[in-house]
Amino acid sequence: MRGWAVPFIWAWSGLARDVRGSMAPLIAFGVIVGISGAALSVDLVRGSALQQSLHMAADAAALAAAARLPDTSAATNVALAYVEKNMPAAQYGRVLDPADVEFGLWDPKTRAFTPQSGTATAVRVTTRLSEQNENAVGTFFAGILGRRSIDVAASAIAGRGGAPCVIALDPKSPSAAKLSGSALIEAEGCGVHVNSTASSALSASGSSKVEASDICVGGTAGLAGSATTTPESREHCPGQADPLANLEPPSYGGCDHGVTLLKNVVKTLSPGVYCAGIQIFGTSEITLSPGVYVLNGPLSVASTASLAGSDVTIYLKGLLANIDFLQEAKIQLTAPTTGPFAGILFFQDRGSANIHFWAGNSTTDLRGVIYLPASKLYSDNVNLMTPTRACAVLIARQIEFARDGGASIDLTDASCRAGLPGPYQRGVVLLD
Repeated sequence: MRGWAVPFIWAWSGLARDVRGSMAPLIAFGVIVGISGAALSVDLVRGSALQQSLHMAADAAALAAAARLPDTSAATNVALAYVEKNMPAAQYGRVLDPADVEFGLWDPKTRAFTPQSGTATAVRVTTRLSEQNENAVGTFFAGILGRRSIDVAASAIAGRGGAPCVIALDPKSPSAAKLSGSALIEAEGCGVHVNSTASSALSASGSSKVEASDICVGGTAGLAGSATTTPESREHCPGQADPLANLEPPSYGGCDHGVTLLKNVVKTLSPGVYCAGIQIFGTSEITLSPGVYVLNGPLSVASTASLAGSDVTIYLKGLLANIDFLQEAKIQLTAPTTGPFAGILFFQDRGSANIHFWAGNSTTDLRGVIYLPASKLYSDNVNLMTPTRACAVLIARQIEFARDGGASIDLTDASCRAGLPGPYQRGVVLLD
């Protein structure tokens, strides 16, 4: 408001300096002040209302554009469409120019937006009523002073919200996240974060790839061979706190099931406590009924056996509770989308450090959060551990993908995020 008022105050002071002695000029000056004050109020109110409209249009356009990232062409088009809907050109003129839809990176620490031509994680939209756009705001009192129009603009920055969908929590080890061979981490609509402050905290070799909305490393990234990261990884980032640190483990009692060895059988299992884990071999076809499974031993699927289940959460308790998906095994598991463990597929207790294996030619179709905060996830497989563009999150102390292993994640769909834990339910948000 102060910026709007300065020209008018200056004009009044000029009139006051021209007044000399008689009452008539003073009365005239008083009338002018009264009229001009009313006109000034009209200018200020109108300008403020239009700026608010510009802000609302910019906010809506930025959010819509961010939802289309990384496709900048589609993002620009949808931003233009949203502004046209909120402030149509027939009434306001050209409010948004394509050049005022900018793409780049948002640094949450400095709260700074940096335009760049590579893969963008944020978008800045600036709406204008200006001489440049031939739609500047006309004035009443300022016109008397020769200022017939004033430029008004508003900006909004939007980007992906929520925590990164691939996180290596280890704070100091080299190769806390490691890829080799033709391994792939693909994260659409979310980021990859490696907390380790070591040199080559993110290590990639061979023809491996990391592709995400944002790639952030506490230390440095070491690339060898033809390995790539897209966008280029940011280094020396602040650590990412465990987004599920407050997730409470399930409550449970004593053993419901002892040794569970299943070979060459077709069977449906019920939720409960499996004190010696669940081991599946041969040609077995095992189905898990919906619910929470507490395992104090391994979850092992090998040979050509299969394991399937929907709306299941598997809690791994103790040093013997590790995952082994081996040989030609086929696993298809989906987390619940409601309840206290919405989105949680695997949850390892925080006091047990294990190594979890996806190996051989096993085929896994996993949807939900794989949460192994104290352990290493190792995949030496010819297949990804998720289907292409799965609604999934991977959090482990360390992550290693070799051969053709890896994960393909996509959190751009609102229905996907709605079924995940709270920190992941935000899709796109206004950043500034």
